[in-house]
Amino acid sequence: MKKILFIFTLSLTIFACTSDSPDDVDAVCLQPVGLEAYSITNTTATLNWQSAVETSEYELEYGLSGFTQGSGVTVLPQQSSYNISGLTPSTPYAYYVSLFCNSTESYSDWAGPYEFDTLDSNPLCDDPTNFIVRNNSAAIGTNHVDFKWEDFGNDGSQIQYGLQGFALETGTIQSEGNNIEDGFGTVENLQSNTTYDFYVRNNCLENGFSAWIGPVTATTLDL
Repeated sequence: MKKILFIFTLSLTIFACTSDSPDDVDAVCLQPVGLEAYSITNTTATLNWQSAVETSEYELEYGLSGFTQGSGVTVLPQQSSYNISGLTPSTPYAYYVSLFCNSTESYSDWAGPYEFDTLDSNPLCDDPTNFIVRNNSAAIGTNHVDFKWEDFGNDGSQIQYGLQGFALETGTIQSEGNNIEDGFGTVENLQSNTTYDFYVRNNCLENGFSAWIGPVTATTLDL
């Protein structure tokens, strides 16, 4: 009788331990896997990852390679892919991603970092060419400069300018529709008798921007 009771008790213990296993697995919030970056241009990239659990939201943080988490750009994608833009050409970046587990109502641990480099130029967007000051007597005034270039029929252009020698991405950017149209542009509200550098790039919408072409240097007239 004692032997039968011992075997029965042991069987119940094994059954209880076995029954707990599925619940323990379901309670684990697994982090995303398979991080990658593709369709990389000079200013854009598509980030992608995979999920092994049911989720309705992700948390993505990206920044320059080596950035400290909490200091990057954070977004909440609804799918396991996200397009980022406004990146700097020829620059290393990194990203981390976590997911919200519906079963545990909590976020997983972070996966990453995954690192990638932006390109120097954009294979999906032609660079403008022949960027020059227009050849007429009124092209340069006391507070403006007129330009022309070949934009190859892209979806607009931008001019970036600043005092001679300024670093790209620190200047003033003027976009299509603001005295810029079809390969012609005028930059106004400049200081008289001052030397500026000017760059131009094409806008290819979802395919990002071309490289900045320039500088063209011009000095406004004295009053």
